[in-house]
Amino acid sequence: MRTRSLLLSVAVAMLATACLPGAAAPGRPGPVRKVAVIGDSLTFGLFGTTPGVGDQLRSRLAASGVSVSFDGGPGDTLDTPWPGHPSWIEQLQARIDRDDPDVVIIQSILFPGAEDAAKQDSYYRAAIKLLDIARSRGAHVYLVSHHRPTNSVEFNAAEIAERLQDAAAQGRGVEKIPLNWWIAHCRSPFAFDGWHLSADGERCWADAVNAAVNQLRNAVG
Repeated sequence: MRTRSLLLSVAVAMLATACLPGAAAPGRPGPVRKVAVIGDSLTFGLFGTTPGVGDQLRSRLAASGVSVSFDGGPGDTLDTPWPGHPSWIEQLQARIDRDDPDVVIIQSILFPGAEDAAKQDSYYRAAIKLLDIARSRGAHVYLVSHHRPTNSVEFNAAEIAERLQDAAAQGRGVEKIPLNWWIAHCRSPFAFDGWHLSADGERCWADAVNAAVNQLRNAVG
């Protein structure tokens, strides 16, 4: 009986921590008051055909006195923006200069042409630059662990993108928000294409961010 109770306690503890980053991201002392998110169509929705996370995340963070801003856009990668959009490096630098956020969350899964070695090198260098800008004034910085697209080409591209992001993050004090865990435990997360997020999926994305921010606030105030 004691063994069964111990195993149950371990299982509950593992489940409780699986939804959180491995640790609170390092950075300056609290309090945490401003969060900046830069993301693609999983954050903004797919050009108006699927919902975005904005309203749901704002309401969750506002309950704790935390504001949130959004940069990026659908079709963007962290290296190459959608035509007519400014680069993420420009957007994030402007956000840091203007708002000095306490937390920066980078959500990026798209990577067209990911098999090309030259594009991989450019993507990796852009990821390093973006992370260095995010950390430049002491913000706590997070990347995102994603669920995968259903299309095999996009699946492989997402694998490469996250591998390059992880490589760029090495030694930079960056943690990961396990969005993939939240989507796997979400009631009905997907829109029509089985990859982009429904309103319920965006609710789970908002919950993932909120949980990470609360973990950080518990650590630093």
